[in-house]
Amino acid sequence: MPIHTMSMIYLGNLPDLDPTDGNGAAENQALLMGSYYDSSDPAASHIVDVTVNDSNSSGTTQSNDAGGNPEVVTYDLGGGLVSTHYDSLLNVDVRIEFGSATGAPDYTGLGGVVQTETGDTFLVMIDDDVGLGANNLDDFPINSITINSVSAFGADQWIDASDDEQFVPCFTAHTMIRTARGELPASALRPDDLVETLDNGMQPVVWLGRRRLGWSELQRNQKLWPVHIAPNALGDGYPKQDLFLSPQHRILIKSRIAERMFGRDEVLIPCIQAVGLPGISRYYPPFGVQYYHFLCEDHQLVWADGAACETLYLGPQGLRSLTPDARSEVTLLMPDFARLDTGVRRPAVRHIVRDVHRWNRFLERHQMNHKGLVSI
Repeated sequence: MPIHTMSMIYLGNLPDLDPTDGNGAAENQALLMGSYYDSSDPAASHIVDVTVNDSNSSGTTQSNDAGGNPEVVTYDLGGGLVSTHYDSLLNVDVRIEFGSATGAPDYTGLGGVVQTETGDTFLVMIDDDVGLGANNLDDFPINSITINSVSAFGADQWIDASDDEQFVPCFTAHTMIRTARGELPASALRPDDLVETLDNGMQPVVWLGRRRLGWSELQRNQKLWPVHIAPNALGDGYPKQDLFLSPQHRILIKSRIAERMFGRDEVLIPCIQAVGLPGISRYYPPFGVQYYHFLCEDHQLVWADGAACETLYLGPQGLRSLTPDARSEVTLLMPDFARLDTGVRRPAVRHIVRDVHRWNRFLERHQMNHKGLVSI
């Protein structure tokens, strides 16, 4: 049973926000509104390590609203170890003010709050694309927190990926994926969700993973910075809005130049290879980034912010890049992947361009002819 420890900011022992369990609401959520801490008593001085026990290995910690057995969380506020369960989990609209010495701009946006059955209440994260999350709250000194409203109520909390997880191609948290339920942010996908593919209609998500990279890790390793693809940078309407991907995430290229050079008009290339073209650049998220990846039964192309991007492709190298726990889960769900070390490989959804020199010549021809990378 996986055990995970996350850093949270203790907001205090508050009245019960959710006195009636199981109804999908927090009746007393108004009691959460207000400001916590200031420069004389900064919030950064109230960081607490909270350990969660994912007893069913679901990747989430269930509260007593989840309809099953709530999972154990433990922490120490200075008076001895507390062992309890989550009672309520809320998405909130929050303002975070940092110490002036950091040079970090104040943040206004999405946050997450949990309350345990004892009444202890914590800020567990702020918006994933900003990156102050479960393992990164202490990267910056936070002075004050103001909670203005509640935007959603949940029953379970995603557990943050471990810091030693190897890197695989990912979407950022708010990349909009086209699904049977409409367009959803990548962070909202769940196993068995149906995603719309270019070739095979709606296909179920088999497995999801995620990786948070904090400010300090991105400063140490610029190769992990996401790639920003501006609207229309790949072609007219591709993507339809700003798209942020991990550097090795492959995008679909479709052009007559590709057909002449590679013998097929559609190919896949890592988005990092397109950096330098108009509207495609590296992006440094000042507070970190959260990456998400998901797996279908076969390698697929899905619509991400209006551009065609791959789902996770687990060839031998990709499978080895997962943590041991993630690899065990994937091979349990999809036993064929256990054979990848023997050289067996599921086919890629399109030809993958691996020759960097040919790709560079391809880019030069597109620039010379003023053609988009999706131009048929």
